[in-house]
Amino acid sequence: MGISTTKHSTSMHSVTRVEGSPLHGRLSAPVGSVSNSPLAACAKHVGYLALLGILLLPQASLASNSPVPLSPEITSVTGTNVTGSTATVAQGDTVSFNQLHIVNSWTSSNHENSSVSKKSWQLYCREGSTISFDYSVSSESNCDWLTISLNDNQLVRVSGQVSESFSYKVEKAGNYTLTAQYSKDGSQNSYDDCGIISNIMVSPINDMVEAFLEDLTPYPGMKQELETAKKAADANPNDSAAQVQLQNAYLGINKALEVYPIIQSDLVIADSVLTDGAYVDIAEAVKLGKAIDVNTSKSADYWRAYDALETSLAVQHSSQIAMENWAFTNDVYTIDELRYCLDETNGLAKFVGFNKSTDITSLVIPSTIRKDGKTYAVVGIESGNRYNGYNYYRQEKLVSISLPKTLRYIGNCALGYFPNMQYLEIPENVTTMGTDIFCESNNLKTLKMKAVVPPMVGSFSGTDKRKVYVPDGSLHAYRLASPWNNCVLVGGEGTFVSIDHVAAGELGHFILDKATYLQEVNKLTVVSGNLNNDDWNTLKSMTNLVELDISGMAVTSIPSSAFENKWGLEKIVLPKKLETIGYAAFRGTGLKEIELPENLTTLDSYAFHNCTSLVSVKMSGKLTGISGNCFQECRNLQKVELAEGLQVIHNGAFYCCNSLQSIKFPSTLTSIGNESFFENDLREIDIPGSVENINRYAFYRNKNLKKVTFREGLINIGASTFSECESIDSIVCPSTLRMIDNSGFQDCKSLKKVQLNEGLVSINATAFRNCSNLTDIVLPSTLENCKGNAFRECGNIKTIEARSVLPPTTDGSCPLSNVDLTGVTLYVPSWSVGEYQLADGWNSFYTFQASNYLPQSIKVNKDFYFSLGDNDNKEYRPNISMTWSDHEVRDANGNLNYERGNLTVSSRSKLAINDFDMIFSPYAKYYLDENIRYNNQVNDYRTKYNGTSLIVKGEMRAENVTLNLYNFRGRWQFVTFPFDVKVSDIVPESENTSWVIRGHSGAMRAAGKNDSVWVNLKADDVLEAGKGYIMHCYNPNNDVDYTASELVKFRVSPLTTTVNRQLLFASGDRTLSLEENLSEFEHNRSWNLIGNPYPSFYDTRFMEFDAPFMVWNSYTQNYYAYNPADDAYILSPGEALFVQRPVDQKDITFLKDGRQINQYARTLIDETTQARARGKEGVQRSVFNLTLSGENTSDRTRVVLNDEASMTYEMNKDAAKFASTVPTVAQIYSWNGESRYAINERPTGSGIVNLGVHCGTKGTYTIALANAVDGQVILEDKLMNISTEITADKGYSFEAEAGDDDSRFVLHITRGIGGGDDTTGINGITTEAGEKQEVYSLDGIKMNAAKKGVYIQNGKKIIKK
Repeated sequence: MGISTTKHSTSMHSVTRVEGSPLHGRLSAPVGSVSNSPLAACAKHVGYLALLGILLLPQASLASNSPVPLSPEITSVTGTNVTGSTATVAQGDTVSFNQLHIVNSWTSSNHENSSVSKKSWQLYCREGSTISFDYSVSSESNCDWLTISLNDNQLVRVSGQVSESFSYKVEKAGNYTLTAQYSKDGSQNSYDDCGIISNIMVSPINDMVEAFLEDLTPYPGMKQELETAKKAADANPNDSAAQVQLQNAYLGINKALEVYPIIQSDLVIADSVLTDGAYVDIAEAVKLGKAIDVNTSKSADYWRAYDALETSLAVQHSSQIAMENWAFTNDVYTIDELRYCLDETNGLAKFVGFNKSTDITSLVIPSTIRKDGKTYAVVGIESGNRYNGYNYYRQEKLVSISLPKTLRYIGNCALGYFPNMQYLEIPENVTTMGTDIFCESNNLKTLKMKAVVPPMVGSFSGTDKRKVYVPDGSLHAYRLASPWNNCVLVGGEGTFVSIDHVAAGELGHFILDKATYLQEVNKLTVVSGNLNNDDWNTLKSMTNLVELDISGMAVTSIPSSAFENKWGLEKIVLPKKLETIGYAAFRGTGLKEIELPENLTTLDSYAFHNCTSLVSVKMSGKLTGISGNCFQECRNLQKVELAEGLQVIHNGAFYCCNSLQSIKFPSTLTSIGNESFFENDLREIDIPGSVENINRYAFYRNKNLKKVTFREGLINIGASTFSECESIDSIVCPSTLRMIDNSGFQDCKSLKKVQLNEGLVSINATAFRNCSNLTDIVLPSTLENCKGNAFRECGNIKTIEARSVLPPTTDGSCPLSNVDLTGVTLYVPSWSVGEYQLADGWNSFYTFQASNYLPQSIKVNKDFYFSLGDNDNKEYRPNISMTWSDHEVRDANGNLNYERGNLTVSSRSKLAINDFDMIFSPYAKYYLDENIRYNNQVNDYRTKYNGTSLIVKGEMRAENVTLNLYNFRGRWQFVTFPFDVKVSDIVPESENTSWVIRGHSGAMRAAGKNDSVWVNLKADDVLEAGKGYIMHCYNPNNDVDYTASELVKFRVSPLTTTVNRQLLFASGDRTLSLEENLSEFEHNRSWNLIGNPYPSFYDTRFMEFDAPFMVWNSYTQNYYAYNPADDAYILSPGEALFVQRPVDQKDITFLKDGRQINQYARTLIDETTQARARGKEGVQRSVFNLTLSGENTSDRTRVVLNDEASMTYEMNKDAAKFASTVPTVAQIYSWNGESRYAINERPTGSGIVNLGVHCGTKGTYTIALANAVDGQVILEDKLMNISTEITADKGYSFEAEAGDDDSRFVLHITRGIGGGDDTTGINGITTEAGEKQEVYSLDGIKMNAAKKGVYIQNGKKIIKK
């Protein structure tokens, strides 16, 4: 048949349309639908209601007590013949095309079981025409059917409760027959028991209009109206507005012809009533009716007359019927898509709800309805806002309701559940209102009452914060009636009081000079003067104050809560001299707009909180900050003008301002606080570069925010800042951005493109969770942290390119979690594939690919093994920076510490770089060794800058090298450098730092010239690689606050010679020469201050050196001696140490195998290097470590019994005691009457050893053993005449004065064989085992050729004879 169809569904509920029904009282239909829907505020094809200007006329009081009959029943649809006389159009089974404008709807009338009724229309269609119609059925479901067909082809077959619209596109020109049929089965009836077709239209309607114009000859006025519309449409065939105007004119004129006979009938009735002095509006309506002239009147004139006559007669009639005589039935009828119950006896109707569930914007409840040709006056609104029988149906979009003039009663909750309606006019005939009238219509804050006598009301509900306009002379009556007296009441146009000048404290008196009472005043202007507390209290008591103008007053401050909860206050003009608005000053007011004066400098917290009517705000130029929660929950705020000069928007400033769509931030803004724009309706924002941090939840749940511009200068995006901003589709991060915090962009479901910047350091947990439109992501090379679940549930991501050489820290969880990873490819730098495959979180991926990306800058802040492949670009020269991270980890010994960079360059790599820098912090390990913690947290100002470590096994060189040296201020620090350095090239970061560096003179020490041992170095002096020096630094700007900056940073550059610079990257053994300086005393001879030659930690057991050495602990400010034979001491990068050159050793070699990445000793088993390094195979030695401890101070010394040692000082076994430079530090040492020993290795002899102590302060001290020993140690206190055994578990405590004491204590040592050994954990001694089995020393070193002594074999101690 050449027909294409389109279905427009509106609802699934019954609609009963009655031919000849009036068009007022209609709900808005969807724009573009072909409908005569009475929900008409926005409809295209019923837009003629607005075009025709149908307005309800003002009402007046009744003038007659006699009931007025309503319009007589009209049982046929009328039209006109070409001669101009009114004629009845036959209601046959088929309507011709030229009569379509008269009969374009049909309602079935058959209610008998097994009956059929139908109607047909002959239609002429051009090629491409559209046939449209509305239909509805209200019947027994699946039993009684409405069928609609075109040329015998079925288009619609429905039953039950259905209301819909259809349109059909006809492909071929020709005649068509449209047929509607309602068929009933043999069972029961249900609902309205009918089928309806209406608003039949052929578009374009030119042919219908041509046919209609022939019938309009008797009506020249409307004919000209239609011809004008047709001419405009013909001239603009593509102008949809012109076509709609033509269609509206066609429909309006058609309906005007329908109501014309009703007007004529109403005029007859009205004329008879007027003689009795009836209702005033009847006379006005009669004038409109009699003014109709068929020669000149337009369709709008007919409708005005019709509406006025029907309404005025209905008011006259219904007002004479007492409510107790109303006789409504429970039957519900749908008329023009609204539902009513009828009192057929009295000709009354009450509105009971909607027929459609579609959201509507406006509702007009008519004063009259017509059913079966009879007019009913609408006098009541049933309890509950009902939709098809369901109570309390919310209409979210409805903003206006026009109530009928005939209305007298409003039931419980009848006007509830309209949350966006703000204004309502109650007609003058309403006398009774139920309870909870406005339930959940919380924005309905303005009522206009037409009734002079306050209606009786059960309760308003929803909110009592309403402004009510009442008629002149009725204010007092409403003030005495509940709940009206809880509202802001305005009588007539309001009471206005103006005062030229007021003295402080006199405001109330001046007002009462011009008003009867304070509560009567709605508008107040005070031109000049000042206010005190009494005056502010007067303003608080003015409950009906709506407007206030104090702009000319000399008021500089509005006190806290001055107008709080004065929700009736809608307008205020603030004083020009105002400087401060106090806490919650205007909270909960009804202000609609506010302009802050130029002199305002302080806007306190909650100042305008919950001003739900506030629409616009203009800020002042001197205001630098908007305090916390200042405009919180101003839910209708739409416009905010921020002035230049504003710096801070504090937490929650615009929290839940749900209507705020745009805001321009000034260039002076520096901070956007937490939740400041939480749940706004912003569409686009531009963050100025002056803002460094956008704090957490700042723009949370701005669901329509589409575009965000970040400027250079932004550093951090806080937690959940843009979470649930569902419309953002792209992000470009500025180069300054360093962190995107937890959930920063979570649930941004439209986000398709994210351009992350080089320089970004951290993407925290769930930062981009559920950004389901992301397909790929590139993580910058600077990224250090990509915390767990950063891209959780981003199911469309197929590729991730991670450009960071070191896998960013993930906290163990995969960044792309809750996603099928089998289809995801992770691209990483070619030399990092293995690192990512092993790294926590990243190892969850299945597919790894080497990318072609070569980062120019590499930041090493964790352990990294660098291996440059054979196929890598040989011309590639990156910059490498070794530093620390904010990531806390527990190290090998369980200490909590910041992760730091440890780089190992593989033996197969040849790495050439441009710029290289790393951190030296020789002091840091002492704080870890001493377990310095506060609240069990990392003491960050001491350990955060822990030194980095570099181990080069292959080849590496750099064009530029920088060491970042950190020293603990106020204390001496031993330092060394791996290359030659000029003193002037050691540059402190702060210009205020004072510092000194000194060299050591072994010659002066040997000569006993102690004052000349340390030599101050000058700017031009050169520090030699591998030598040790001491530094002291002091920053006077941080003299008091030690926690602020106890560290001083220096930048150290090597001498510019290429050879010297590359010493940092040495991969082989390093040998340092030792000076010989003869001395009278052996313990002063040949001391050398040397340093760790490697930029890594170094195990001193790998030095080719058998003698003791001395180090300085900057934390305890004390010297400690160690022996490679007994101690596993680890040197830090940049740490210096004292060694005493043995007679037969000219240099010291640091074997490369001693390099390691941390400060903890390794377990050395089967290392032949160690056996050779010790040089003590087969020697039986017993070690006794003793400690002296006092309050906040301690020291230790060592006695070693070795029968091959000498009683005199031996440089390869003994170590002299170096005294601390701090007098309060405790000291313990052994001595022989001439020398003080830190390590005293001697033969057993008598076992008597003299102990000396230095007590820094008066107090209690304890001497104890620090290790389990093989033998017995008795400590004799000569002063107290006490001898006691000391062990590792039991010490000896004593009181002492400050000072030295070399004669008080004596050790008596009995050397034994057997007993426990904490070093090996092995007890007991057995006879010697087989020669072929491996033998180890007691400290676990494999012995190649064991001499006589005690050893370990097969897990047992043995004696080798």
